Amino acid sequence: MIALAVIYIAGLGAVLLWPERVDGPGGARIRWLLDLLAGWGVDRTSAYDLLESAANVALFVPGGLLLVALLSFRWRWWLPVIGVALSTAAEVAQYLWLPDRVASSADIVANAAGFTIGALLGAAVGAALHRRHHGAGGVVATIPSAPADQLAASTPVPSSTSSTAPRATR
Repeated sequence: MIALAVIYIAGLGAVLLWPERVDGPGGARIRWLLDLLAGWGVDRTSAYDLLESAANVALFVPGGLLLVALLSFRWRWWLPVIGVALSTAAEVAQYLWLPDRVASSADIVANAAGFTIGALLGAAVGAALHRRHHGAGGVVATIPSAPADQLAASTPVPSSTSSTAPRATR
C-alpha cells in the first residue's frame, strides 16, 4: 500500500507542479472532449470549467482512498482537513512559482471534494469488509457448540430394531 501511495504522490506532484497547464495551451489536449460536449449543446467555456472541475475531483479521489487505508481509525476524521491543506498548498505553489498555471479557490474546493469522496469510499469499503469478516455485531461470527458429552447424550440414535439393548458406540 505504501508503494501505491508513493507512486500516487509522484504522479500527483507531477500534475500539480507541471510548469504549464496539463490540458495544453488553450485546452489543446482536451479539444476533442470540448467538441463532444459542444455537440451536446454545452458552450465551450462551461464545458471547459466542467471538465477541469471533474478532473480535479478525480485527481484527488485516490489520495483519500489511500490515506484511509494507511491511517488508523482515529486519524480518518482529519482527512477532509488534510485534503483542503494539500490542495491549498498545491494552489499556493502554483501561484508563487508557476506563472503559466492558474491558482483558484474553485480548484481547492474541487480537490478537497475529491479527497473527501475518496476517503468516504475507502471508509465504506473498509466498513463493508469489516462486517463481512467480523459479522454485523463487530465480533467474529461463530457457531456455538455444546460439549461433546452433552451432544452424545442428547442425540437420538435411530434404531432398526425394537430391542432395548444398548448399542455399541464406535
